[in-house]
Amino acid sequence: MKLSRISIGSILLILLFNACKTLYIHEISKNPNTALNQNDSISILIIGIDDVIINEFNKTFNKSYTDKKAYVNNYVQNFSDRLRNENKFNNSSTDKSTQWDLKNSLIFSKDQTKSIDSLINISQEDYLLKISNINISNRKQTVPNAIGFGPNLMKTTSFIEFCIVRSRIELIDMKTKEIVLEFVSIGEGRVFLYAFQAALEDAQIHSIDHAIAYLKTGITNF
Repeated sequence: MKLSRISIGSILLILLFNACKTLYIHEISKNPNTALNQNDSISILIIGIDDVIINEFNKTFNKSYTDKKAYVNNYVQNFSDRLRNENKFNNSSTDKSTQWDLKNSLIFSKDQTKSIDSLINISQEDYLLKISNINISNRKQTVPNAIGFGPNLMKTTSFIEFCIVRSRIELIDMKTKEIVLEFVSIGEGRVFLYAFQAALEDAQIHSIDHAIAYLKTGITNF
């Protein structure tokens, strides 16, 4: 009986722990014909498209970055650095040139298609990791507060603000030029004492960490 009670208690704790987690990986699409090579020695080229949408934190963004391309370059570099720290795709490199921005268009001319194909053909990496559709927004959470004691107790509410960074990740096989995996990664950063820049940076890092964790383990809730 003791063992069964312990087992039931453990299961309840696991369920409670998982219930407290939040889903940060969305819109997962896997190519049924191509599997991701899980060998850590494979190489990867990371690029970013500057199609950034800034719904909130506009002033903070403009103070921190000269333009959207500068923000994307920062995102790409942080992604590469943290990918190496996690010992996943150790042979990772970045290309911050504007040549890859052609990938932002849904319809390519013949010249654009040739240009993209040539960029892929001259690359030595096994995979291309494309970061695009970065969206910066916010959310506010209502928090109940209590002031005073006994009959003088007053219930009030306050708000906690979070910066949210959402990005689309595509993993493309350089040989077949097919998308192997595609998903959206979300990160949040809480605003403490009007530190909006720190919240923006935290949200970016968390979106990167969630994406890398998903690539490494397949976990979607954190």
